Amino acid sequence: RQPLATLSIHLESPAQSLSEKTDLNADLLSILADEVNVKGVTFDAAIADEIALDTAITDELRAEGIYRDLARMAQGLRQDAGLAPGQMASFIVDATGAPGDVLRVRQDEFIALIHASDISFGLVSECSHEAEEVMGTDKVRIGIRK
Repeated sequence: RQPLATLSIHLESPAQSLSEKTDLNADLLSILADEVNVKGVTFDAAIADEIALDTAITDELRAEGIYRDLARMAQGLRQDAGLAPGQMASFIVDATGAPGDVLRVRQDEFIALIHASDISFGLVSECSHEAEEVMGTDKVRIGIRK
């Protein structure tokens, strides 16, 4: 799922308070942002419609989308391998281009997220479970070794 930057909600005038428009608290705004898949929710009198989505995909948002796809792929492998939540496993990743770059930058965070004992980069072979996906123009293969 590719995240977007913001969801803007129309205010009648710049002077209109948020409490007049809605009684949403910070927790509900966070839930709304999660459900719509945006980084933030803003209130803006300048927009013509009731709501507006900023659909510009920045490099940062693109990287976040790739990271989420990689995490989903690895978590699916964990499930296919029958691993219990928190059970550690060794992963091998064959990824070039943007997916490889994103994974190398966020490797430590990724290891913690997917409960990996380690991640190595190279050809995926001798794995109990493997998955392959195309992300943009780049092919990604992930294997898991119990």
